[in-house]
Amino acid sequence: MINNNRGESLRIYLRISLMLSIVVSFVISCEDDGYAMYVWSRGFDVSVPHCGGVYPANEDGLNATCFNHNWETQEARDRLWTSCQIPGREITRIFLSDVKSRIENNGLNSDGFCDSALLITLTEAHERGIRVYALFAVSDAAFSETYMAMYPNEFNVACGTELAYFDGVSVNNEYFTQIKGCDNPSNTAEQQLLLDNLQLTASNSAPLPLHFSVSWNWDCCDCSTESYAKRDVQWPAVVGEKKSALHHMVNIVDSLDVQVAYNTPSAMMSRSAASYEYWTQKINKSSTSKVYSLAYTNPTDLCQLSFSPHAKGSSTASDACNIGNQERTEASMYAAFDAVEAQYPLLKGGIHYMNGVYGSGITDGWPMHDASTSTGKSCATNAPSISSTTDRPPNAPSGIPHVQPTSSPVSPPSHVLCNDSRLVFRYNKRRLVTCSWVADIPERRCRRRAIKIHCPITCEFYEGCFSDSNRKFEIIESGKRSSCNW
Repeated sequence: MINNNRGESLRIYLRISLMLSIVVSFVISCEDDGYAMYVWSRGFDVSVPHCGGVYPANEDGLNATCFNHNWETQEARDRLWTSCQIPGREITRIFLSDVKSRIENNGLNSDGFCDSALLITLTEAHERGIRVYALFAVSDAAFSETYMAMYPNEFNVACGTELAYFDGVSVNNEYFTQIKGCDNPSNTAEQQLLLDNLQLTASNSAPLPLHFSVSWNWDCCDCSTESYAKRDVQWPAVVGEKKSALHHMVNIVDSLDVQVAYNTPSAMMSRSAASYEYWTQKINKSSTSKVYSLAYTNPTDLCQLSFSPHAKGSSTASDACNIGNQERTEASMYAAFDAVEAQYPLLKGGIHYMNGVYGSGITDGWPMHDASTSTGKSCATNAPSISSTTDRPPNAPSGIPHVQPTSSPVSPPSHVLCNDSRLVFRYNKRRLVTCSWVADIPERRCRRRAIKIHCPITCEFYEGCFSDSNRKFEIIESGKRSSCNW
């Protein structure tokens, strides 16, 4: 433990570090142009002898030992990163589960610390150019994810470093499936309420972007090709526009994945069509806005719904499936992604999920990835080192290197990348905004020097890479507002 005076100094130090608008670090940029993948808390472990190499139908009793945590240990993370870096099949965005209890206390875990395993995971992901969205999946009528959406921002403020931070919020609430009736007025009211809650969740996520998982059939009352009929909902109720419920969802959120629930390229194309169309029509999309066609790799009751080599409840690692794609392998999943992306160039594939059975080694067709199949791509050097043995006190200095040049060059040196600040700031003394908002109309919003320094990349103001921000920041412990001059 640290003494109170030193602890106070450390907390103030990091608050100041976090509130500085410009961070210059040794970072190499990586594009977010790959697949997305769900990383649920537990994944199948093919090496457990009594599991017989077969994904169990449940986690009851001894079956529970057939599963391990997907990212809490270094061994699990090494497998995760290797599986994200297959050449030409890179995964650049993950939706990370088992984070709620680690960040729900004003960004801290139940012990009042910044969770060490989470800090390491976020750091290692960003070193490899992988964006991390905090995943919440309650799927209840109350839409409990609404208030959880605030936690990642609180974590970023309390515990964030240059590499350990959440890039967004991901929600998997499938309650709409229970209320998707088209002829029942009570269902319509429930659908409108769910859209209200989704909008509130997006607001609570800000300034982080919100990702949402949808089912392809939420668009239609009759989903047959011959007599397709959309599920139109007036939203907001009474005064809103009447359009497909799915169309409303696409407009509310920043990015989405479409659960196509089939394993043939043709079905994946047709079931992705409506979401892709609505997304392409969406105006003022952010740089993080994406749409993914989500393939199941976990065993399902109907074999044609998934690329898993066996159906749920099977007694063998692979079984026959006479419906859908006859080849249920990693290669056939990739081939399906290629076909869908050829039809919809701006869409990317999504994988559900790590070790379920992607990357598990359950069969030769679903190999366990190792370093020899990985790009080994690194998107950062001189990254901060975080101890894996103890949780870090909130707001402790992270030891991240900074560059302090002797003069202000016209553009940043080639060996460093100057970043826009990830912190929110107040515009016109009222509205809280981010550099993503500035990027929507940079020619107008970059006129103020304070904003240029806060967002030097967006505003192409490289002089700002080596200037302290002139904006005031708040020291949380004292409530005082100060500046870098202080």
